[in-house]
Amino acid sequence: MGKQITFNECPRPQFVRDSYQLLDGKWNFAFDYNNLGESKKYYKGFNKEYDIVVPFSYLCAASNVNIEKRCDNVWYQKVINIKKEKKNYFLHFEGADYLTKLYVNGKFVGKNEGGYHRFSFNITNFIKNGDNLIVVKCEDDFDMQKIRGKQRWQDKNHGCWYVETTGIYKSVWLEKTPLSFVKNVKITPVLKDKKVYLEYSLANAINMKLKSTIYFDNEIINTNISKINEDTLKVEIKLKKPYHLWDLDNPALYDLKIELISKRKVIDTINSYFGLRELQVKDRFIYLNGKKLYQKLVLDQGYYLTSSLTPLTNKDLYNDIIKMKELGFNGCRKHEKQEDERFAYYADVLGYLIWSEIPSFYLNTLTSRQAYEKQFMKIIKQNYNHPSIITWTLFNESWGIEGILNNKILQEWVNYIYYITKEYDPYRFVITNDGWEHTISDIITIHHYEQDGDKLYSYFKDLNKVLAKPYDDSNKNLFADGYKYNNQPIMFTEFGGTAYEKNTSISTEGMKNWGYGVGVNDDSDYIKRLSKLFNALNRIDYSNGYCFTQLSDVQQEVNGLLYIDRTDKIDPKIIKEIQDRRN
Repeated sequence: MGKQITFNECPRPQFVRDSYQLLDGKWNFAFDYNNLGESKKYYKGFNKEYDIVVPFSYLCAASNVNIEKRCDNVWYQKVINIKKEKKNYFLHFEGADYLTKLYVNGKFVGKNEGGYHRFSFNITNFIKNGDNLIVVKCEDDFDMQKIRGKQRWQDKNHGCWYVETTGIYKSVWLEKTPLSFVKNVKITPVLKDKKVYLEYSLANAINMKLKSTIYFDNEIINTNISKINEDTLKVEIKLKKPYHLWDLDNPALYDLKIELISKRKVIDTINSYFGLRELQVKDRFIYLNGKKLYQKLVLDQGYYLTSSLTPLTNKDLYNDIIKMKELGFNGCRKHEKQEDERFAYYADVLGYLIWSEIPSFYLNTLTSRQAYEKQFMKIIKQNYNHPSIITWTLFNESWGIEGILNNKILQEWVNYIYYITKEYDPYRFVITNDGWEHTISDIITIHHYEQDGDKLYSYFKDLNKVLAKPYDDSNKNLFADGYKYNNQPIMFTEFGGTAYEKNTSISTEGMKNWGYGVGVNDDSDYIKRLSKLFNALNRIDYSNGYCFTQLSDVQQEVNGLLYIDRTDKIDPKIIKEIQDRRN
């Protein structure tokens, strides 16, 4: 009990059994440029072209393939030895882009569409005792209807879009469960009720009992034992004084032990945890546990020098949080990406806020909307239990929903997504369209990349001016037609973005530098510009905070506070001093 950071955490850190095996490492790999693999029965085994290192995409150096060339069909295979018992066996994929097909011992098991959520297959009926052949086919392309985040849809990088990520790019792991088992749990702590609400999904467990035990610092707080009458079970457990709150300065976490009991014997055990915290809005300001919360966020796209969207190690995720806290940030906006869930675990333990964002599609069609509807709630359900996540961002800057300014049907669809999200999670903030052209939204967010701090302040010092149409010379409206300000909190969730072009070869590898405004080339000019930009927003009295672009350089985009290898551009103490001027 008690949360510790080991860097060897389970890929699903909030629902952990002891019986799992990580399958990352060497797999066989082959390109299938002409999509002939299925007709040639690659699923029964194929001649490898490369040994690839999973979980890295073949397009990056860390994969050991390192070929930056589009291929829409790629194959993986690995032989795993299983000592088969009378158990269930699940193969979990933390992320593979975009359509994944799984074959075990030459037989088709199933498929999954979407690159940003965990998906799993029950392979119990496909495996045998001894060696088993696992074959995976991933299909991807440049279709702009697909949720793709910052992955380019052209052969070359452009603007702020980068090399695509095709195939497996997150951990793959095998888990063994009893035949009767706990499938998942939704954990909802509610401070005002002094309770935690548990919603379980179970398999083959009717007439058994479920024991839920809450601990804090290894001491039992309360226990509930309930009889299972169907495949779902709702449990309420009272918390006891003193209440231990999850906060930025003291991110207290309760442990939850879940035990499935059959005939007085524990047959399934899961370890989980939760944080007790309360988000509120009073008079246009955000409060965390009754204290006003001024958010100092950094835009975090989660790209790495040799491994693209995948961190080389778990410690890289941890280090990004530690580094940003040292610079004075208290959270991040994970931009156009769903990070490895261990990042949220580290944020939970360290006290670091996360805005979780659904990656964008870029062509608004019935097909793209239907795919979004299938995938976005899987992302939210997967990450719901993490106390560090305080906001769901559904869309960004009208990407994929162009025309929302005056298209009533599109507005209603976006509102529908908002209400589905709020129905499942009424305790977090939901942003419909981060940046501008808001419909209904719990926080009104503004993006602006003016590089002159004095001008930036002049644009936004007067709230009435901000609410006008348009609010400055950018020709952007804060609200879509038919919507208006309803005293929501306001934040500046993209600003800065200054291109710092000193020593950028670390990040760009020969690509043309890209950033906002006229770039700077020396420390003095860079510090002056940053200081004026931060000071401008910190002087705005109605603001609830900001999100600075960005944590690190990303390929051709050289506007990070750090280089892409996470080395400093300037003394981090200077950035912290600038941010600390507003406490």
